[in-house]
Amino acid sequence: MQQRSPTGSGRRWTRSLAGQIAILAAVPTAAVLLAVAVLTLFLNQHSRLDTLLQAETDRALALADPIERALTDSLRTNLRSTSTTPPNLFLRRTTGARLAQQLDEALQAPAAATLQQARAAGALALSDVVQTSTGQSAIVAAVPDGSLVRLGVILVASDSAESPWRALLQDLIPTAPNAALGLVDAAAYVAFHQDLDQAGRSVTSSGEPGEPLFQTASGALLRGPMVGTQRITGFAPLGATGWRLIVERPWTAALEAFSGPGPLVLIPLLGVLV
Repeated sequence: MQQRSPTGSGRRWTRSLAGQIAILAAVPTAAVLLAVAVLTLFLNQHSRLDTLLQAETDRALALADPIERALTDSLRTNLRSTSTTPPNLFLRRTTGARLAQQLDEALQAPAAATLQQARAAGALALSDVVQTSTGQSAIVAAVPDGSLVRLGVILVASDSAESPWRALLQDLIPTAPNAALGLVDAAAYVAFHQDLDQAGRSVTSSGEPGEPLFQTASGALLRGPMVGTQRITGFAPLGATGWRLIVERPWTAALEAFSGPGPLVLIPLLGVLV
């Protein structure tokens, strides 16, 4: 007698009990594996961002203290000098007793507050960037020096990249691979930046002047394109000044340096799914 094959029996394989069991098992299994793959990719992306943000925070924290000490020593040395020619960077210098007589009228209130802050903290104090009566952008620096607190006014804006202010900070701030460093006042105004295009701006998510995003003393954030490219910004307090050091690098450069697991973690799951 001729033996009939199961597929030729008139019943489709998918209508058999074995076929139905296979389908009922495969469909939910595939759905679960797909959900796991998508969730894994989502968590991996967030993990990568968190790792990069923490790395930039740690980088800024490591640089902030030595830069603050070097800046304090350099400003103290400059304030002790009687020279008014470069590389001296102070337009005006004085002590608390002669504050009213020697400083611009528009600077007297921030100078008094900065002087009080330096005395209370026993450390370098810096005012926010303020406008003089002639419309120039300047900051007031107060540095304890023995029994005195030395006070000086530094111009922030300069048409020359070789200004004494910039030359001093370029010497103090180290070169970081694929990164640019800057100093930002308490109002998020960029008073100095190794990238000249960033100086004079406010640090916001969009890269345009606006409300400051520094909600914590230290941290990192991903900023929208300021000069056509997205960047990751780490920040840390600059001593007791109220200012922050920022460390910025292009987002693409940060991704290239990242050695995390990446999308390869999905290969086993995709293999099982197939």
